[in-house]
Amino acid sequence: MTTDRARGAMVSRRGLIRGFGLGVAAGVVGSLLAACGGGAPPSPTAAAGGAAATPARAPAAPTSAPAAQPTPAAQAAPASGAAVTIVVWAGSLAQTDTSKPGGQWAKWVIDHFQEKNPGIKVKAEDHGWDQALRTALLTAIAGGTVPEITTGEAFVHEFASLGAFADLRGAGVQADMFAPGPVKGSIFKGKLYGVPIFTSPFALETNVRVAEKAGLDPQSPPKSWDELVANSQKAYKAGQAADQKFVGFNLYGPAPNRIYGCVLRTLPWINQTGHPLGDDDGTKAFMNDPGALPAYELSRNLFKTADPGNTFSGDEGKLYAYLWQDKAVYQASATWNVYNAIDAKAECVYHPLPRKDPNVSGNVVLGNEVYSPLAKAKNLEAALKFEAFMAEEETQKQVGNILGQRLPTLKSLLQDPNLTKLPAYTSYQGVSIENAMRTFADILVKEDVHPVPPYAKNPDKIWIAWGDAFGKILQGNGSIKPILDELQANVEKLLG
Repeated sequence: MTTDRARGAMVSRRGLIRGFGLGVAAGVVGSLLAACGGGAPPSPTAAAGGAAATPARAPAAPTSAPAAQPTPAAQAAPASGAAVTIVVWAGSLAQTDTSKPGGQWAKWVIDHFQEKNPGIKVKAEDHGWDQALRTALLTAIAGGTVPEITTGEAFVHEFASLGAFADLRGAGVQADMFAPGPVKGSIFKGKLYGVPIFTSPFALETNVRVAEKAGLDPQSPPKSWDELVANSQKAYKAGQAADQKFVGFNLYGPAPNRIYGCVLRTLPWINQTGHPLGDDDGTKAFMNDPGALPAYELSRNLFKTADPGNTFSGDEGKLYAYLWQDKAVYQASATWNVYNAIDAKAECVYHPLPRKDPNVSGNVVLGNEVYSPLAKAKNLEAALKFEAFMAEEETQKQVGNILGQRLPTLKSLLQDPNLTKLPAYTSYQGVSIENAMRTFADILVKEDVHPVPPYAKNPDKIWIAWGDAFGKILQGNGSIKPILDELQANVEKLLG
């Protein structure tokens, strides 16, 4: 277990790394704003690890309204019969090893789109995810050499507010085709700026073997916050007395290299209070809303049943493997963790997260891959055809036929009782996963699911500040409100 001294050192290192990251971000933002001419519109955790972290984030929003985006009709049409190439920045589509599901899925998407659109070729490029992808996109915008389409997750609002993304009116894609959670982060000022292709919410993962050692029934999960805390405390006490020690709740804490990881795993509890951290437009922050205090108190209580060293490790793979190594009873997990647990030879079950109020749900999406067209793309009309293709039911069905790991985003598929009969959701490594995947699908369509608040300005700095505050809350015993009041003041300055 990590000592208080070690934890203090961890916080200091986080501060040092944070300072370096902000310096880099400032340089990138300065370049972009210069290229944008002071407000004119400019010319992807990891997805597998759960929506992931982000240094060098957002440019400041322009002070003047973005110029009107070009419509497909305004684009230069290719000569009759001439093929065009659309460049798609998507690591998931750039996989070429067809012996693996990722490569098979990428090949299916590209081949079938090109068959339906013989005059268009797809060139998929891997520019990373999250911070790497976003930095590459900023550079491309500044240099005027943008792709037709980029993937992403948490920065649609930022680029839409700059006029860098085109809306999907010309693609015939409507927001109400999708489950609300996966698509909310792609809607900016009433217009849709991206197609979410696959996603996940959070569910409660229970290690069956450890729960039984702790005297808990893994098939009867806690349904309330009080039950979750009581079970975690009981497990922690039993685990400290056992020959092979284990803890209660495996909590994901803040770390300098995982900016989004921690807030994503805390947001379901905050959202359940009905007092989110921001508005849907990304212009307001509610960091110190008293109504959300119980969620922080819950996290602090669960932290007392966790391993602090693992909580603050910053290594997402190591952190999650802790439970799969039979060292914890509970954790908040995404769909791909079902597969990872089986790879680790763990025995786990999945249920909806416990609720503060049985009548009020709350969750968040992660690993939510969104395809957005660039407004200044050379072949925007062809890009919009690709967007429409990615929103088709047959295309999204291949996530369950071939890819696995995540769920499609179309409501029609998520509500289909046969969804979990698709090959990638039926079993994995000979282990049945149908019940687990149905649990996650039901959460997406039945619960109040939101994306991370889509701050259009300085989101990296906002979530770094939130993580620092959350670390103080977890490690302290005093009043939480003053910490959040200071956070709110800092965030208001960042939002301008």
